[in-house]
Amino acid sequence: MAIGFFPNPVHTKFALGTAGILVVLGALVSSIGLTFFFNQKLTMISAEVVPFLILAIGVDNMFLISRAERSVPAFVTDTDIRLAFALKDIGPSIFAAATCEAIAFFIGLLTDVPALQNFCLVAGLGVVTDFVL
Repeated sequence: MAIGFFPNPVHTKFALGTAGILVVLGALVSSIGLTFFFNQKLTMISAEVVPFLILAIGVDNMFLISRAERSVPAFVTDTDIRLAFALKDIGPSIFAAATCEAIAFFIGLLTDVPALQNFCLVAGLGVVTDFVL
């Protein structure tokens, strides 16, 4: 309801919210799967903290894209073109933020603490897969 217009049943953006949650779940499953693919163990801190981290980043991106889509002129009715206009405005900042977050987490892999290395690996992969999805 927060990303749409609540009294209007057509513009509540319920499907957008559902799709955003599915993207976050897909990013979480992909990051954990890639961690297992790289033969790393999943620690409790990774299993408990990374879902909230990926959820926060994914929902933030969803709100940013939705706000940018609202600023597209009303005469643009084609969905693909509306999304292109919105991503033209907000896409570079989402890309820069995701790149910086992923680099920061991957730099954390240089530490000597195994639990922190595992957390940084899962979180970095989660940020990357969230951006891709």
